[in-house]
Amino acid sequence: MKKTFILMMLSLYASYNYAQGLILDGFMQKKGDIISALSFSTENYDTYYVGEVKTQNPNLGTITTNSTSLYVVGGITDYLNVVVNLPYISSKPSAGFWSPQSDFQDLSIFLKGRLFNHNFESVGQFSLSAGLGYSTPISQYIADAPISIGHQAKRTEFRLLVQHQLPMGLFIMAQGGYLHNYNVTIDRGYEVLVPDAFDFTARIGGNIKSFYADAWLSNQIAKKGTNIGPGVPFPGNAISFLRTGFNLYSTLPFVKNLGVSAGMGFTLSGENIGKATRISGGLVYKLSVLK
Repeated sequence: MKKTFILMMLSLYASYNYAQGLILDGFMQKKGDIISALSFSTENYDTYYVGEVKTQNPNLGTITTNSTSLYVVGGITDYLNVVVNLPYISSKPSAGFWSPQSDFQDLSIFLKGRLFNHNFESVGQFSLSAGLGYSTPISQYIADAPISIGHQAKRTEFRLLVQHQLPMGLFIMAQGGYLHNYNVTIDRGYEVLVPDAFDFTARIGGNIKSFYADAWLSNQIAKKGTNIGPGVPFPGNAISFLRTGFNLYSTLPFVKNLGVSAGMGFTLSGENIGKATRISGGLVYKLSVLK
C-alpha cells in the first residue's frame, strides 16, 4: 500500500510547476507490474517574485492553474522501471487582457534503476536508486507570455535517490537531481537559453493500516538566468523555489486496488515564480500484472 500511495503522491507532484523536474521514489515495481495514477490539482497566486522581490500586478490579478496528470510506472525487471507522465494544464488570470492557455504540456519518460538495496536487521532497509529522464513538449502552447503553461524546451534529467525504511513502518527519502534544459526558439523569432537547475527533495512518511501520511520539502536552485520584466523572454528566467507540503491517502474498502488521496503544497520563497498554494487529489489503480 505504501508503494501505491507513493505513486499517487508523485503524480500529484509531477505537474506542480512547468519549471520543476519529475520527482522519483525509492520503491520499485516488480517485473511486469503496471500501476497508473490520475491526479487533479489547482493552485493560485496573486503575488509573485520578480527576482527574489515579492510583487503584485493588477493587470494580472489572481492567476489560477488547474492540471490533470496521468502517471504510469511499469516494471521492466525487478530493478529497472519505466515512468511516464503526461499533464494537461490550464492557466488563466482574473484581470487584464492576457489570454488564458490550456493544452497538453510536456511528455516525460524516465528509466529508474536500483543500484543498491540491503536490509539491516537493527536499523531497517537502505536503498540507492538512479534515474535518467527526458521530456519534450507535445503541443504548441506559447512560452513567452505572462500566462504560460511551460517553457517549450526539451529537457534531460539525472537523479540520485537514497531511501531508508525503518522497522516500525516509517520511511525517509532524500534525492538530488540536475535538470538540463535545451534552448528554445520563441514566437518572437529568436533562440532563448533556458537555465539549467539543481533540485533537492526530502520526504518522511508512514502508514497505519490503510491510512498513510507524509510531509515533504523541495528546493530548486536555478543557474544564471534573467528576471521577470518588460521585454524579457519568459523561458530565459531563472526559476528557483523552496516549497513544502503534505499528503494523505486511504484505500477504498469497496473497490479492490483503488485508493484516494489529498494534499497541499505551499511556496515558501522563490525567484521569478508565483507564491502559490496548491490543492491536489486523485485516484490510483493497479491496472494489470503482466507475467
